[in-house]
Amino acid sequence: RRLPAMGRVLKALLAASSLAAIVAQEPAISDIELDETPGVDEVCMAALTSVPFVRHLRQQASIAPHKPHIDVAAKCVRKMQKSGDGGESELDQQLAPGVRVFKVPPALTGFPAWRRNKDYVYSQADLRRGFADWVVPDGATHLTPRILYCHGGGYEWYSPQDVYRPATTRIAKATGMPVLAFDYRLSPEFKYPAQLDDAVQAFEWIARNGPDGPSDASAIFIMGDSAGGGLALALALQLRDSPVHGAVVAGVSVVSPETDLTCSGESYRTRRWVKGGGPECDPVFNGPDPAAASMPAIYRLLGAPNTNGAVPPSKSRLSPLHSELHGLPPTQIHVGNAEVMLSDSVDFAAKAKRAGSPVEVTVWPRMWHTFTQFSEGCGGPEPLQEALDALQQQGDFIRGIASRLSVTVDARYGQLCLASPPLPRGGSLGSLHLKAARRRQTPGRLLHKNTSRPNSASPSEPRRAASRSDARLELRT
Repeated sequence: RRLPAMGRVLKALLAASSLAAIVAQEPAISDIELDETPGVDEVCMAALTSVPFVRHLRQQASIAPHKPHIDVAAKCVRKMQKSGDGGESELDQQLAPGVRVFKVPPALTGFPAWRRNKDYVYSQADLRRGFADWVVPDGATHLTPRILYCHGGGYEWYSPQDVYRPATTRIAKATGMPVLAFDYRLSPEFKYPAQLDDAVQAFEWIARNGPDGPSDASAIFIMGDSAGGGLALALALQLRDSPVHGAVVAGVSVVSPETDLTCSGESYRTRRWVKGGGPECDPVFNGPDPAAASMPAIYRLLGAPNTNGAVPPSKSRLSPLHSELHGLPPTQIHVGNAEVMLSDSVDFAAKAKRAGSPVEVTVWPRMWHTFTQFSEGCGGPEPLQEALDALQQQGDFIRGIASRLSVTVDARYGQLCLASPPLPRGGSLGSLHLKAARRRQTPGRLLHKNTSRPNSASPSEPRRAASRSDARLELRT
């Protein structure tokens, strides 16, 4: 009390040495009298050399030894190599808390109802396809911006209801926005452009319908991963060229998108798996020639070369890298440095930026394809921090754009305003302007601020462990 400086020194010492509990229990320490104004050295030595303190340190050393650092990324890679299913067994299992999931039938959405052929049936759910998921975080309303999610799977596998619910619930949690994951038609039953047609239809539907029923969207974002990331980018380009009346894409955020169905990027060679692995070796698509292994699935999607109706991979809108990339909305890409499709992201971002589009890419060291879906650390107990950080960045990106969007544009005049007037009572700015636009018989549109797996060796044939996936499907449906 008489020497504040000495008191601060002792307080810091006690906190750093975990002495607070001992001071309350051990007379040898609690009886130190500061009123007698001893020197700082005397006080410190009295505390540090006391028998109770030494005993306490010895007890702590035996009870709580130093916890060794766990290399979660290396552990995940080892588990992937052992499981042999390209990482599907290591995907996140738990749904994010504070999020509700509603399965929406095609009779309500108008989306195509379809079924898989016998070679692709892994559960009864594959006989009745076309169901969407509304994934709604607590606190979201009809005024909250909405997200359209395109699931991955090489245009041949998966649905919103199987391995993707952990992913979509985490996105809803990170953004605070409702997510519509739609079940687009897959190859080989349906060839291109069925997948893109379904994506356009889903965008039109989400613009007019929210989780609670019909209502105009205040803003719409598109997200996706892998082939679904490529579909998300292709949809953004399609809507740029053929706008939907009353709505545009406010922003795009994708993970490991497949943007080049020619599979000719440099990383298909430089990121191949080699014996023993390495920080830049793909543990998911780990065959000797991932590009060659991808082509059969791509030909099932687009048609084999020199066959009637076939579309060359470089000419398909599902290869957005080969499109004109001007006029894109703000776009964020996350990709691992240890995946053969790294070039799909890096080359797309570079070309889009040269065309003046606001596209940014983040390359994560040591991370593999769609690493954000391994946030639980491939079974725990430690999470994969890179996945958590990337998910947080996705949420920050989407919410940041949404916070700046406040008005619509009258396409007749092309006027853009970034002011933030109060929301009208009982409606959103989007719905207010859309109704006014309809009365004027001119398009009113939300505007973004434009500032400038069976074979794990094949990226287009993603991993699928039937027994594990089916068990999760039954639990989550």
